[in-house]
Amino acid sequence: MPVIIASLILVAMGSLALYLGLKLARVMREQFEELMPQRMVDYSGFIEVPGRRD
Repeated sequence: MPVIIASLILVAMGSLALYLGLKLARVMREQFEELMPQRMVDYSGFIEVPGRRD
């Protein structure tokens, strides 16, 4: 009986950890996708293009 209870607790904890991990990964992916275009704009803003002297 204690083995069954321990197994159920382990399965429940594993399921909870998997659920929270997937939720965290989804939030991190959304934040990364939101910030990536802004980073590209920021980095391109630091590049100085020499002007033409005609």
